[in-house]
Amino acid sequence: MHPGQAPLNLTSALEDYLETIYEFTQRQGFIRVKDIARVRNVKAGSVSPAMRRLAELGLIEYERREYIRLTTQGETMAREIFSRHEVLSRFFSEILRMDRDEAVRNACAMEHSLTEDARDHLVLFMEFLLNCPEVDLELWRRFHDRQTARAGVDGCGDSCLGTCVLGNRDAAANAPVRRLADLLPGHSGVVSILEGDGDERRQLLNMGIIPGSTIALDHHHADGLYSEVIVDGYLLSFPRAMAGRVILGEVPTAAPSR
Repeated sequence: MHPGQAPLNLTSALEDYLETIYEFTQRQGFIRVKDIARVRNVKAGSVSPAMRRLAELGLIEYERREYIRLTTQGETMAREIFSRHEVLSRFFSEILRMDRDEAVRNACAMEHSLTEDARDHLVLFMEFLLNCPEVDLELWRRFHDRQTARAGVDGCGDSCLGTCVLGNRDAAANAPVRRLADLLPGHSGVVSILEGDGDERRQLLNMGIIPGSTIALDHHHADGLYSEVIVDGYLLSFPRAMAGRVILGEVPTAAPSR
């Protein structure tokens, strides 16, 4: 990029092509259109226009039916894209212990919108967990046990949830677990844990019920099936059958008025 030139904003597709060129040439030393088509599982006819566009932007050297080479600027951008991908995939697989293929798929989907600041924070967190001698490895092991169902959410008793790091650390050891189902109209709490299987948890998350959110009970519907709740200031009709799945980490207090 020449001095004073605005930074390039590539589409996700062009970023993917640039990253493919970089990875392939790092392994093989060269790449052609047919190689890109095979790696990305697309037709060669759809690759050529993208290569022409990357060449126009000064990111690759490209002639029809010839080898494709990254320019200095192109290699710099490709390495940055590759770095975002690697940070995300390693965070998902090594820190969160997600399945490797699933980690890579999510990294591919998210790498295009990950900012430098967000990447830096993820890396700092990874460095902290992997290197800080003060990290409580037992708690970290318990987290991995929980998410892989070796311990499982259902393995945590109410007394444990009232005191452990996943619940309310400040509560007394014998404090009862507070759930959304226990709330009275006009009272609120802070979401601590979402119980249930994957589908139920995802349904709660899709409604905006997220750990750390403040949730207040406004009133119950007359049909007994739904309640009106206020989640971080937003009104939501919530199915009462799922209220027992939402554990509150704080003793409910009077809800703020809307």
